[in-house]
Parts: sequence; structure tokens; C-alpha cells
Amino acid sequence: MNRSNRSIGAGRAAVGMLASLLAAAGVCAQPTSPPQPTAKDKPAQIETHPEINAGFALGQRVSFIRGQVEIVPVVVIVPDDATSYIEAIARWTPKARFPVLIDDGTRQATEDIARFVRALKPAKVVRWEVGADFKPAEGEPAALPAGIPEHHPKQLAALADRAIARAWGFDKSSAETVAFVGHLKAMNLTPPGIVLCNAEDQAWTAGLALAAGHGQPIAWIKAPQAPGGTMSKAQADALVKSAQEAAKATGLKWEEMGDDIDAVSLCLNVPAKFPFVEGGKGGMASTTDVVGRKPFSEAGEQAPRWAFSSVIFGTRARGAYSAMCSLFLTPAKAWIFDGYGDSGGFKTFDGTEAGKLLTERGKLEVVVDDAPHQDEAAWRARSAKAIDASLVMVNSSGNADFFDLKPGRMKPADIPILGVPAAISMVHSWSAADVSARGTVAGRWFDHGAFAYFGSMEEPFLQAFVPTPFLAARLSSRFAWAAAVRIEGGHIWKLVCFGDPLWTLAPTGPRRELEPDGKFALQGAVDLHAGLRELLKAGKLAEAAQTLVLLGRDEDVTRLVDSTLKDKPALADAEFCAAALPSTFRAGRPDLLIECYARFGENMAPNEYFQDCLWLSCRPGTPGAPKGKRVIEILEKNIRADNKERDGGEVGISRAIIK
Repeated sequence: MNRSNRSIGAGRAAVGMLASLLAAAGVCAQPTSPPQPTAKDKPAQIETHPEINAGFALGQRVSFIRGQVEIVPVVVIVPDDATSYIEAIARWTPKARFPVLIDDGTRQATEDIARFVRALKPAKVVRWEVGADFKPAEGEPAALPAGIPEHHPKQLAALADRAIARAWGFDKSSAETVAFVGHLKAMNLTPPGIVLCNAEDQAWTAGLALAAGHGQPIAWIKAPQAPGGTMSKAQADALVKSAQEAAKATGLKWEEMGDDIDAVSLCLNVPAKFPFVEGGKGGMASTTDVVGRKPFSEAGEQAPRWAFSSVIFGTRARGAYSAMCSLFLTPAKAWIFDGYGDSGGFKTFDGTEAGKLLTERGKLEVVVDDAPHQDEAAWRARSAKAIDASLVMVNSSGNADFFDLKPGRMKPADIPILGVPAAISMVHSWSAADVSARGTVAGRWFDHGAFAYFGSMEEPFLQAFVPTPFLAARLSSRFAWAAAVRIEGGHIWKLVCFGDPLWTLAPTGPRRELEPDGKFALQGAVDLHAGLRELLKAGKLAEAAQTLVLLGRDEDVTRLVDSTLKDKPALADAEFCAAALPSTFRAGRPDLLIECYARFGENMAPNEYFQDCLWLSCRPGTPGAPKGKRVIEILEKNIRADNKERDGGEVGISRAIIK
């Protein structure tokens, strides 16, 4: 950790190298002032523009620190209990840390934890919680009362502030901001950004993790809670000013790009948009495009940027997932789907060129779907199985509820399921109009496991996006996420950034070897693998399948389903089949998925995620999909609410063929 300040200088000095990299890749030409297209677009002044310099240097700072911290290869699952989550993170140290995820009992939490485990491939997965007799040490904030933690915001904030301080070896509270920053600087770490949280908002779990992970102060504020909604212009202005006040409170330099504070993490269920002109006549503006700028109420639409911002929203479990993915996972694979032609401005978004850069410079394993394989059939072939890419980049056109390829019109129901957590970049209009609704493009990506997303919540014009090869070059050069996706010098506009603004493609630090006896630092942690044999012996197949899923062992789940159906079919009840069904999809066994569905019975409520697994793998015409009357009947019973017309039409055609 003791060389971090030197890395800042090195990052700034290396911008010339980045300019050469981009020039060699042939991706230097891009408009500098979106959103309106201009007659004469000038080449970007890569080596001099302050936002480019700052985005690159910020990424180098974060990447350097990321590489210094050892990863303890143990995934810790805590219940939906704020005290356990906070206390687990408080056990991090400046030298080593372990991921902490929340199991709130929902199917989404199970799937998110399983995605994370499959990506990290830890030595252990354990469950841990503070005991019923847990008492904070003398001088520590009192434990939270039972019930909803956000109903006790002051106490929750005090516990989180103290946990951040403990994680960095500070003997006071991180709420003593100047003293906490001084402690970090004494360790040669200058905080790269600030975190804004609302202790009455469940997304605080992400804020705690990002503050403790990156070494950042938290500011506790009030903000509206409606991630798919719209806030007022006054509320947006108040949020902008809250970020500015929080930056000032650090005592660090913050007013210019490239100084100390260059990132704002909005860990809030805050609306992603607001009417820039009262009454909405001028269209909407992006929340994450105004936070980190000087107040627009004073500086107008050209308000200068002093930091890059991004937002993490969701439940306590989803907030923890999004933050842990950024802090602990190293991307290995990427998938690029280019649904654009090769003429005019679309040519600068070439997916094939982006793939070359990610392969050669980013050292990722890249799959590219481009001309002549950029149509509906190519998309469906990919989405029939889980996507194992950590970075997904898509070029398409359309609206919030459809996206067009060359040729083919796809719906949110066609969004693939992610086998591992992924960051998504979608060059597409309106995709993020309502991220809380799974009937929208961005909403379905999040439902299927995205931890970061960049897209537009209205019509932005093509020139507002960073061309796909340029974005690939930036990410390959370890730009910070919220900087990489933004056009430099643009005025306030409609593109929204989700996820940790400081996420980079840089590898994490080395893995720490566990003790020979396998013991882990959290006393009382229960190894999931240790109890698996007993569950199987006792015939508790649903619990055994759930445990295998959390351990990332889909192939073993599939074998268990297969053997149970053959040898003990009476034990393959609805509970067991529900626990196992997503694994059969990921393992590429649509035949077993159909068998699981056949055992659900009439009383089992439809599960939208299961229905996506069903249709993506068993849709008529999908290669390898099971056929027959029973399959069509199961599809007919599971026509998706947001895709009724298309699903119903396909069932009707199939029935006619069978007859």
C-alpha cells in the first residue's frame, strides 16, 4: 500500500502512452461535444483533455491499490442482518479482505451468490452471523435492534462509519472525516472519491463495501427512493450540492478533474433522471451526469465536471452483490454483439475492432458477433445458454422495450441469463428508461445478473456514446468505469452509469493461502460443503441442491436431478426441482429443465426468472431444444406477461404443426 501516491503520478505521466495506443488502434476520431451531431467532428485531444487524463489516472490509482490487497478466497454469506454484514466487513484489514454477500431468502439472492462464486472460484463458501449474545466492544456503537435496520438510521450510520474505520485500522470513526482522511494519507492512500448513502435506503450495503474497499469517506444524506422513477429538478440540484459539500468536507482537493477526489459513488435507490427544464419540455437529464459537476442551477448545461459519478441501487442483498463484484472479481471473458451496419457514423462503433483491442490490449478471451452473424438467429444461439462473459458490449437501436439487430427485433425477454456477474455497455436509445422494471432492456439485464450498466434513459443520439472500439481501448487501459464510458467535454445529457464508478479491468491482488487446518478468521463460520453429505443422506434433496448451487456446482446439481429422476422419481418434488432448475439451464440440459417444470404442479406460482430459463432454452426452433406436445403445453402455461404476443404466437404455430 505504500506506493499508491507514486502511482498517481505514474498514471498522469502515462497518458501519452494511451494516446499512442488509441492512435495505433485507429479509434482517435470521435465527436467532442455531444449530443448534437456536428458537421466537422474533430479528433479527440486525448493527450490534453482533462477528463481523459483524469479518467485514466483515476483508473491507475484504483488498479494499483486493488493489486496490493490480498484476497482471502472465502465467500462469506450472511443473513439479511445488518449487524452481521457490518461486522464481517469490519474484519477486513488494509492487507487482506474477503467478499461478504447477503442471503435474504429470495431466488435472486441465491442466483447472485452462485454467479459470484462461479466467477471467483473460492477455496470455501461459508455461512456466518453474529451470535445472539453478540455485544460490541466497549466504546463501539450499540448493535442494531431487531427489525428493519433502516428504521434506525443514526445507529446504522454510526455502525457503518466505525466498520469502515476498523477496516483501515483507524481507532476512531470514519465520520471524523478529516482525521480519517489523514489516517489514510499517512498510509500513502489518498481517497479516490466519496460515497453518498442514505441510512433509510437499503443500498447502503453497497456504500459500506465501496468505502471500506477503496478507502473512501461516506456522507449520509437524504434523497428520493425510486430507481425507475423521476425526481424533480430541485431534488437533483440538492443531490449535486450534497456531493459537493461531501467533497469539501474531506479537506482534499476536489474542484478540478485530475486532483484528489475524482469519483462519487451514489449508493442510493435514487431516480436516474429528472426534467432539466421544468415541465419536462426540454426532455430528461441523467442524474449521474450532473452529480460530480458544478451545480447546474448556477453553471447551466455546460456545468464543468469535477468527478465521475455512478449509482448502485437495489435491496441490501443486491447492493452488496454489486459492490463485491467490483471489488473482488477479475474479468476474464467478454462478449460483443454489433447490431450496426458498416456505413456512416455506425462504422466507428465496429464491434470487431473493439474485440481485437480487448483481446490484444485487455488480455480478455473475447467472442464477437458481427457481420454477417449479427442477426436474430445469432443472438438466440448465444442466449440459449448462460453467458460466461464478465463484460458485455452491445450495439443496437430501438426503445426501452425492444432492440433491433441486423436483421431482427428482440425484446427484453430475449436478454440472455448471465452465468457470471457482468458489466454491460448498451449503445441503444431508451434502454435505461426504468431500470427497476424487468420489462425494459436494462431492467432485464439487472434481473439476469448485471452488476454494472451504461446506457441511455431517453433518445441520446449516436454521437453521445463513446464509440465501441474507443471504449474497449479505455477499459483495456484500465480507465475507471464511470470515466471510460463518458464522452469528454460533453454538456449535461441523458446517459446513465450504474455500478461502482471505480471498477476497472485490473486484476485483483494475490490470493492468500488458508491455514493448513482450513480455519477461517470469522469464528463460528459454517462451511457449506461440510454439511452436504448429511443433507444427501437424510434425503433433503432440495436443501442439498440449494447448497450445491451456492457452491457453484451446477454439473453436480444436474447429475443429482438426473439420478433422482431415474432411481427415486418420487423424491423429485416441486421444491427440489425449483432449487435445481436454473442449474439445468446453465448446464445445457433443457431436457432436464422440462422434467423439472413438469413436476411443479398447478399450485406453484409462476416464476419469471424460471420462465426466462424455459423460453431461452426450449423455445421452438432453438437448436437442441426438446420437442413434443408436452413441451408446447409447458410453454403455453408459462407465457411471459411482458412477452405475451410473441410467446403466444410461437405456441400457436407449434400447436398447429403438431396437429
